[in-house]
Amino acid sequence: MPKHQKTDIPEKVVVSACLMGQNCKYNGENNYNTTVAQILSGSGFVCVCPEILGGLPCPRVPAEIVEGVVTTRDGRNVDKAFRDGAEKALSIALENGATTAILQPRSPSCGVSEIYNGEFSGTLIPGSGIFASLLRKNGIRILNAFEIRKTTVQDLERVMQIYGFARDFMAMNGNPDQWGPTNWPPEELIENDIERGCSYVCLYGRKIVGTFFYNFGEDIEPTYRIIEKGAWLDNGPYGVVHRIATDGSVKGVGTFCLMWAYSMCGHLRIDTHPDNCVMQSLLEKCGFRQCGVIHVEEDAFPRLAFEKTPQVVL
Repeated sequence: MPKHQKTDIPEKVVVSACLMGQNCKYNGENNYNTTVAQILSGSGFVCVCPEILGGLPCPRVPAEIVEGVVTTRDGRNVDKAFRDGAEKALSIALENGATTAILQPRSPSCGVSEIYNGEFSGTLIPGSGIFASLLRKNGIRILNAFEIRKTTVQDLERVMQIYGFARDFMAMNGNPDQWGPTNWPPEELIENDIERGCSYVCLYGRKIVGTFFYNFGEDIEPTYRIIEKGAWLDNGPYGVVHRIATDGSVKGVGTFCLMWAYSMCGHLRIDTHPDNCVMQSLLEKCGFRQCGVIHVEEDAFPRLAFEKTPQVVL
């Protein structure tokens, strides 16, 4: 991972305690996530485990949501403990001014977009855990916990599949010109990114669900030297993200990748096509400010330039 100086994330985050190494999951162990720890290093965050807050022991019999009721594998109704714990965890989040939550996937408490189907068979279905649903109702942005690592040559085929999906998605959402006409990005460019150590993948479980380019340095992106119709906010060293794409299977991947990149440098720039309304909305939600217009080498279309610095407060 890059060894850049990190900076505070300008938003308060509530995080599943197991992700930060606390032994509170049902089997008495944890789900320590190095990427989440990197993102939150040096920033304001609060750890919660709704199940412990609800008075459940550790270890404990695993539970799933069965017809709307949280039930243990041996048939006990523990719904009240889960809901009481969720209310207590929500109060802690609100008291600490949390605006974002990073939660352990698939949990009957913290599952964001998927939970187990209630048959204790390991089968996942669309749905949210008790705590995740409560956070959402109270306006707190929720993200699954993902892992980010450098791309390997063995990942190349999967990465190119994701870029193919992204081109199709953009074309179907009013943005056919950003990557479509040139079949961007070419495989040889990604191979070069991998060789340089600047290509990253985002994993959900063991599946690669997103990818992006990240680099950091002084005047790191030559095309950013000339900016029209505006100005950059900060002329110091910065990180840059390019070629960010997801496979569309899990929500929150793009946000998580941008949070990670910003946490690594504390000063991040990115650009996007004027027709890419989806990306523009994501950047604004993540606290980026539109600074002007730049031009890229791969085509004649202008790009909207965005920047995020510690002075840009969400």
